[in-house]
Amino acid sequence: MRKIFGAALIIAVAASLLPAMSAAAHDATSPTAPTAPTWERLQGSDRYATSVSVAGQYAPGVPVVYIASGENFPDALSAAPAAAVQGGPLLLSHPTVLMENVRAEIIRLAPRLIVVAGGPATVSPEVYDALALLAPAIRRDSGADRYAASRAIALGAFPAGSVISAFVATGEKFPDALTSSAAAGGDRIPVFLVPGAGSEVDAATIEAMTHLGVTSVSIAGGPASVSPAIESSFATIFGADGVKRLSGSDRYVTSNEVNRSTYQTAPVAYLAKGTDYPDALSGAALAARDSAPLFIVPGNCVPADILTSLRDMGTTRLVLLGGPASLTQNVENLVECTTDLSRSGALLGFSQPFESFVPITSSFGTRVHPITRLVSMHYGTDYAKTGILGMPIRSLADGVVVAKSATSTGGAGNWISILHRDRVQSQMMHMKDPTTLAVGAQVRAGQVVGLVGTTGASTGPHLHLEIRINGTRVDPYLFLLGAPYAKPVQ
Repeated sequence: MRKIFGAALIIAVAASLLPAMSAAAHDATSPTAPTAPTWERLQGSDRYATSVSVAGQYAPGVPVVYIASGENFPDALSAAPAAAVQGGPLLLSHPTVLMENVRAEIIRLAPRLIVVAGGPATVSPEVYDALALLAPAIRRDSGADRYAASRAIALGAFPAGSVISAFVATGEKFPDALTSSAAAGGDRIPVFLVPGAGSEVDAATIEAMTHLGVTSVSIAGGPASVSPAIESSFATIFGADGVKRLSGSDRYVTSNEVNRSTYQTAPVAYLAKGTDYPDALSGAALAARDSAPLFIVPGNCVPADILTSLRDMGTTRLVLLGGPASLTQNVENLVECTTDLSRSGALLGFSQPFESFVPITSSFGTRVHPITRLVSMHYGTDYAKTGILGMPIRSLADGVVVAKSATSTGGAGNWISILHRDRVQSQMMHMKDPTTLAVGAQVRAGQVVGLVGTTGASTGPHLHLEIRINGTRVDPYLFLLGAPYAKPVQ
C-alpha cells in the first residue's frame, strides 16, 4: 500500500488545540465536541520509494515531472515550488541508476515533460538518457553550482514578469529552505538559494529576480543562516519594506514562522522530520500543490507553537512524510515537545557514544518489538552498522558509575549506568563483555566504558542507549542533538 491511514489518538495536553467541527458534521447532542485530526502517512522502504508514494497522489497525464537527486538536497528545494506551479510531482532518483520503481511511476504518470533539476554530477547522463525514453520532451535545469541551478530552475518554471515576490534561503543547510520551498510553491512563487554567509546578494540572483518581476523577498532563517549583510543588500534594492525575515530560535520555530506568514487557514498540513531531508523533499511539492503548510518537527514530538498553529489554522487532516522510524507514534498523537526538564545535552556538553558516526536503527517511541512482535514502548535509541561488534562505547560526559550488570542472558545483557551532571543518567546495554569499571568509579567524557555486543534479548550487535533526567526517560537522540525532546514517559 502506498499510504497508511489512522485516527490520531490525541492526548490531554493537545486536545484543546483541535477546532470544533461544523454542526452538520456532529451528532445533534454534542455540536461543539472537539475531534482529533485524522492522519495518514506517505512512506516507502527508502527515500526513493517514499518519493514514489508521494507521486502516487497525482493522477496520470501530469504536465511535468521534476527529477532531482535523492542523495543531496539543494536542487530539489528549488524544484519543489517549480513542480507545484506547473502541476506536477517531484521524484527523487539515484544519481547514477534509474531505479525500477521510479521508472514505473513515471510511466504511470505519463508526463508531457520531464525536467531534471541539477547537473550531471547530481543526476548522471545515463539516468538522463533513460528518462528521455519515458516522455515526449526532457530538459535539464542546471548551473555551475547549487545557486546557479536554483536560478535556472526558477527561470525555467516561472514566466518573465509573472511573480512579484520570492523566498530566499541558504543553500548550505536544508531545514529553512525545506519549509520555504513548500510555502513558496503554495504561494506560486520561486525560492532562490543563496550563499548564506555572503556579504551581499550576487548580481546573477538579482538579475533573475528582476526578470521574473520580483519586488519583495521573504528570507527564511535567522542571521546565522542568511547574513544581515545579505538582508541589507536586498533592502538596498527593494527597500526596507520589501524585505521580511522569518526566523526563530531554532529550525522548528522558523518553520512555524514561515507557515504562519504564508497560511491563515490550513485544513490539511504536512509534517516532516526536521533532522533529515529525503522524505520531505518530494512532500514539499505535494504540500505546495495542495496549498498546505509543511511543518518540520522533531521525530518524536510536536513543538507547542506548531500545535497552536494547527489549532489556529483549523487543521483537520495531517499527512506524515515518512515511516515510524522518521516520525514516531508520538507525532501521530501530537505529543507536545518540552525542554522543561533540563537544558539540552548539546548545551550541557554531552557527546555521542561513538568516536565515529554510527546510524540509528531504532528510535525512541512506540514500535513493533523485533523479538516478541508486540507493540511496545522503546525507551532508548539503538545504534548499529556492519562491523560494529566490539566497537568501543564511550561515556557521554564526565560522571560516576552507579550501577552495572554482568548477566549476559538478561534482557539488557551486560550493561552500565553512569550518573552525569544535572541529574542526567545514561545506560548502555547489550555490551559484549561485563565492564571492568566498578560501581563508584569516576569516568571522563569520551572514556571507553565497554564494547558493543549482542548479549541479552538482542537480534544482533548494537548499542541500546537510554537517558533519564531526574529518573524520567527522554529521547536520547533528540537530547544529544540539542533539539526539543518529547515529554517523557513516566
